[in-house]
Amino acid sequence: LTFFRKREWHQFTDVLEEIVTEPVALTPPFLVDLYNKCVIHNEKRLNQLRLLAFVMKQLPDVKARLEFTAATIPKVSLKDHPDANISVRALHLEGLVQSGDLAAAKPEVEQLEQDLLSRVGIDPSVYARFYAVKCLYHKTQNQLSEFYHSGFQYLAYQPLDGIPLPEQRDLAFSLAIATLVEERLFNFGELLLNPVIASLEDSCCWMVELLRVFYTGDITGYINVCEKYKDNLNSQPALVSNFQMLREKMSIMALVCYSFRQPGGSKLLPFDVIARETQLALDDVELMVMKAMSLNLIRGTIDQIDQNVTVTWVQPRHLGMDQLRAMQQQLGCWAEKVRETAALLEQETKDLTV
Repeated sequence: LTFFRKREWHQFTDVLEEIVTEPVALTPPFLVDLYNKCVIHNEKRLNQLRLLAFVMKQLPDVKARLEFTAATIPKVSLKDHPDANISVRALHLEGLVQSGDLAAAKPEVEQLEQDLLSRVGIDPSVYARFYAVKCLYHKTQNQLSEFYHSGFQYLAYQPLDGIPLPEQRDLAFSLAIATLVEERLFNFGELLLNPVIASLEDSCCWMVELLRVFYTGDITGYINVCEKYKDNLNSQPALVSNFQMLREKMSIMALVCYSFRQPGGSKLLPFDVIARETQLALDDVELMVMKAMSLNLIRGTIDQIDQNVTVTWVQPRHLGMDQLRAMQQQLGCWAEKVRETAALLEQETKDLTV
């Protein structure tokens, strides 16, 4: 209590954080007594953000957290203590989601994000806390695209070593499911290159293999993975109920990857070649290409008369080593064409040069 008597509040907060990690602190009502006798009368002098983390350890019950956060919000103004204000409101929002009060949670999500993004100098842990709660909100609502993007924003602010391994696995698996079954998501490379996916390597390797075949557009590999891990796939209702959509998504990824690998600028792809690469019937090719264009994965024109597609642009991708090597070859081809064009111009304009 030396720091408490000397009013050295920063050091006192450090001591409090050490105390709550001791085994004796886990025995009720130790934390409650400590808070009521030593902390509650000095809230304004202590580090509000660190104090908040300390207090929440003694409130595992959702109802108790909601009551505490509702009472605490007026004590920490957004103007004077923006970090603590946003943090306690995020915790209150988390309680609303966990209690199932999604109607009350919706305006809170929007207002919190507005307040957070309108300020500078906010501690990264505050961003992490907000995006973790936003992630939970969208997951509860089954809003997969929003959940996916919120999850990556959370990972951008939260160091991975600060997330327990079971939580890493749960988040990585949920992000994988969202990427697979959300029709508008094709960011397989972004997910595979994020360190969080390593948490699935041992416990859920089949999911990692499934993501990889989508990323490379390998339809044969997809069929093999589906056969090899049939029981694992059938244990996931989201994958079973979206089986046909997954096959269509796989065909689109095969088209995107094949287009990406082709050298040159505009890429002329005959329908029969696309059918071969995507393992679709010839009559289904045009509709699949139109869908890829509507999703802005590729751009170009479709010639129904000559039965071909001219691809002028392919959506930028997160590249692994194989894709980087393919790009290196394309750049080499482009450089050779530039040299040939320069040589031709030089040959044809000899009389114009001095």
